[in-house]
Parts: sequence; C-alpha cells; structure tokens
Amino acid sequence: MPRGRPATGSVRFEGGRWKARLTLDGRERLVPIEPPLLLASDRDKALQEAHELAKLARGAFDTRARASELVEDWYDRWLAFRREKGKRIKSPQSHLTIHILPILRGKPMAEVSRSDLEQIVQELDAKVCEGKLRWKSASNVWGTVTKSFDDAHRGKTLELRVRDDNPAKEVRGPDRGVETEKVHLYPSEFLTLVSSAAVPLFRRRYYAIGVYIYLRPAELEALRWEDVDLERETVQIRRGIDRERKVEKAPKAGRARAPFDLEPALLPLLKAMHAEVGGRGNVVGRLGDERELAGVLRRDLLDAGITRRELHEGSNDPPREWMTLHDLRTTGITWMAVQGQRPPFEIMARAGHRQLAQTQGYIDRASLIRRGYGQTFPTLPTSLLEQPQCFPETFPEESSNSSTKVAEAHGNRTHRPPREGRAHRF
Repeated sequence: MPRGRPATGSVRFEGGRWKARLTLDGRERLVPIEPPLLLASDRDKALQEAHELAKLARGAFDTRARASELVEDWYDRWLAFRREKGKRIKSPQSHLTIHILPILRGKPMAEVSRSDLEQIVQELDAKVCEGKLRWKSASNVWGTVTKSFDDAHRGKTLELRVRDDNPAKEVRGPDRGVETEKVHLYPSEFLTLVSSAAVPLFRRRYYAIGVYIYLRPAELEALRWEDVDLERETVQIRRGIDRERKVEKAPKAGRARAPFDLEPALLPLLKAMHAEVGGRGNVVGRLGDERELAGVLRRDLLDAGITRRELHEGSNDPPREWMTLHDLRTTGITWMAVQGQRPPFEIMARAGHRQLAQTQGYIDRASLIRRGYGQTFPTLPTSLLEQPQCFPETFPEESSNSSTKVAEAHGNRTHRPPREGRAHRF
C-alpha cells in the first residue's frame, strides 16, 4: 500500500493543457491528462479525470517495490491490464517470449537502459538477415517494446508507471525491408471460382460476399443481418471478432464505419440468403481458424481450375504472400481502385483504412493494370441463388483429391492442410 497521505486529485493548467495533480507516497506529481484537454473551459472535465486517476493511484505499488520489480513480473501485469481492457495479448506475449525476455529477463524494469533495447534491435536485424524473421514481424516486435516502455513511463494506468523516462524513445528501430506484394483475383478468376460446382455453395457465397463488401475476415464473420439494409441497399460495419478472446469487438479502426452502398451485383444474393433465414442471425457466421481456412480457399481455387502461381506460392524475391482469406478484401478494394470512379477518400471510408496512404497504395497499383483487366464486380452466377441442400455446419469435407492437385500443381510447400481433428464449418 502507498505510504504517506492518501492519493488526492486536483488539476493545474500548465504548458497549454490540463494536468492532474496527484499526491503519491507523500509527493506531489503532475500527470498529463489523456486525451489532452486544452481549453480553460475544460476544467470541470479535467477535474473529473483527475479524481479517476487518483482512485487508480490509491492502488499503486509502493515506490520502492516498483523500483525493484523485474521485467518479467512487470510484463505479467502489463499483459493482465491489456487483457482486462480487451486488447490483444497473443502477439505481444509471443514477442516477449521469443525476442524480448531472453535479453531483458532478470533486470529491474526501472533500470533497463537504452543499450539494452539497442541490443534487442540488433538481435532482430540479425534474425531478419538470417532469414529467420520477416522485417515486418521485427517491426511488430519493436512496436511491442516501444508501447510497453511508453506505458512504463507515462501510461494512463498509473499502476504500470515504474520509470521516470522512456529508454526506447531515442532508439532507432529495426531496418525496414521491401513491402510485401499483395495478391488478388482478377474478375475472370473470381467468376470461375464462384461458378464452380466443385466448390460447396456456402463457400462460394462467402467468397462472393468477401469480395463485394471487402471486409476483413473478422468483420465479415461478425456481420449480422441487422447491419444490412436491403431496402436502402446499404451496409454498416459495427463490429469484428476478437479471435483470442472469442468475443465481439469494435472494428479495427476502433469505431463503427458509416453506412455505404452495396455493390448492385451482390443484392440478389443477399436477398436470397436473407429470405432463407428470415433475416435473423449472422450473414455468414463463425468459420474457424483463419490460417487453416486460407488453405481451404487455395484448394478451392485449384478445384475450380485456377492455377495462377502467384495465388498458390509465396515468394521472397519479390516478397509476396500466397492467397489468404484477407485477400478477398484485397480483391474488392483493388477492383474499386481499378474502376477509377470513386475518389480516394470514398475508397478509404468504404475500406475502413486509418490512413489515406493505405488507400493510395491500391490506387497506384490499379493505375498500372487497367488495360484488359475485365469488368469489376460482375453479375454473379445464378447458381449462387439456389436453395442450399444442407446447413453450413454439415457441409462435407473437401474433395479427397484436392491435396493431390496442390502437390501436382505447385509442390507440397504451397499447401498447409488443416490440423487433424480440427472441425470447422468452412
């Protein structure tokens, strides 16, 4: 328990913003209020925030205990706070176990130095050079380092503040490499896929919706019929799936997207599916492990006779991934850019990008491939409107010869089959 006077909360306007004035361990400290309150008229709101910070401070560690807390113990608390707030912990946890703690373990968190963090950067760069780690993964690990040490210095959760500085602030991160090339389906390939009788109807419908609404897989799984307004022909993205906690969460941008017009060619399919279930529940529902289902998608491409090498093989020169579920979204956004009919900010809003630079990348690539590209968002085959003979949960397993086709077309390294014993609906 803190010593000295109990924590109290008041405010002071300093440096053009409001700060909370807290008494911790008998000492007064000024804590910037986040998000910043910059107006003199914000005093009441600032005072309310200061009182909340004071409540948190009453449960803070003793100063001497915080000063000696080991890195691994501090990170246990950090992950617990992230879990409590519904933030991702799987990736940060793996970053810690593999890349960060082997270097920092056993050191007091308050005493980790700039040179310690520079050693992490050197190790990450070395792993990238040796081909053991991709440069983007190294960048993600460094993001975990910078976020955690920022929280240890000035995090909103006072219990996590154990440092008077942020040693990561002046450290240059890992080297950046070449951006990974995106893959997508051409309109002719897409029509071949969703018309193929070799691919189950449920999956063909999923592929069509994934391309025509260009959602992230976690957003598409969480899409409900109440989000689809067939009368006004619009859709709104309100939520996604947190795969770690298996609960719904806000979309990736952190807020619901404004409603936008549906592609006209998708409306007959949505109306047919809406009628089949009476407009209740999820549009496609929960599917399973995204990585495993990417293998199902590539098998369906082969079963439909689509063997373009870029869809089935990854590459290091140039860096390129094989086709995944996320690339259905990539396909739809690319098609919007190829059309050239929508301004960049509209494409950005529809795609749910946080920065215009993301959208501009699609537009730049699309400007190079318009000639002979084919009709984007074409009319869907009527076979997608057929009444399904069974529910998605009882769809048969993939054809037994699909794995053989993969091996014959591109070699065993192009195919990652689902783990044995893992059942899924896809």
